[in-house]
Amino acid sequence: VDVGRDLGAQDVGWALYSVAKLRAADDVLGEAQRRYLVGQLSTSSGPWSALAVSSSCYGLRAWSGPPLEAMLEVLPSRVDSMEGTFTRIHAGMALYGLHRCPDGAPLRRGPPPPPPPPPG
Repeated sequence: VDVGRDLGAQDVGWALYSVAKLRAADDVLGEAQRRYLVGQLSTSSGPWSALAVSSSCYGLRAWSGPPLEAMLEVLPSRVDSMEGTFTRIHAGMALYGLHRCPDGAPLRRGPPPPPPPPPG
């Protein structure tokens, strides 16, 4: 992971997915690289596609402790603003990563409320 540049959504998703394929972020990334990826998840620019979101969710498998908690705080907003829809493969990838996460408020947050009706 090149710590010196800003990553786009697709890059963040790919990096998190790739780390998860290697099993544990603590085993394959240094402390600076772990902090960088967690930070990029919350600050990356550009649209978040279904692939970027599902890859990021899959990547949760490799994380634990405070970095995982920070990622779980950010991911719901990425899902809310996602462009496109999940295919069954995207849904499977996301659920595979989420199923090992601890239960808590970030995972139980519902969808955003609908906009108010127009005045009239």
